[in-house]
Amino acid sequence: KSSAASDVYKRQALFSLLVVSCYSTPDGVMSSLSQAEKIMESRPDSAMAILQHIPTPETLHGKAQADYSLLMTQAMDKNYIKPESDSLISIAVGYYGSLDDQWVAKGKSFFYYGRVMKELNRPEDAMRYYLKAKSIFDVSKEYKMLGLISDEIGTLNWNQDIVDEVLSNYLEALKYYGLAKDTLSMSYALRSIGRYYLSVHA
Repeated sequence: KSSAASDVYKRQALFSLLVVSCYSTPDGVMSSLSQAEKIMESRPDSAMAILQHIPTPETLHGKAQADYSLLMTQAMDKNYIKPESDSLISIAVGYYGSLDDQWVAKGKSFFYYGRVMKELNRPEDAMRYYLKAKSIFDVSKEYKMLGLISDEIGTLNWNQDIVDEVLSNYLEALKYYGLAKDTLSMSYALRSIGRYYLSVHA
């Protein structure tokens, strides 16, 4: 009986080890995700290279899978790679969409879902997710994200000929970029404002 009990215990221990190995994420992958996130704004090409070297990303799960999906979508967006579908960013939205305690990742997931929808020529869906992201960041000091969202809403309104709101969107973007001390983005917002005035008064 003792031998039989020992065999059962060993099998249970082996099963538990297999379960843990299947559902845990290697430290190297977590380190790569963290490093890609840190340099995403300053070196998006390097961030993408890091993400591309993560082995078998399709086997990731949970938070690691959601973070990979969000970061890869960001990297593609910043490297001007047009998405073919929303399948990648949908993973991040599905994971973070109901997690209010992870509101930054949730807001970014919504924003980049909007970006993907815009690239896929689905402006109504894009606007819906931009507004979702804005409602999350509105009471925060995430000024760069608020600037990006206002900028995107302005461009979307411009493309949809909703010109009455375009100027206020771009001015809002300029304000947030100023608060973020992002002079490069401020210059882009000023350029958009200038184009608006040239178009209206042409």
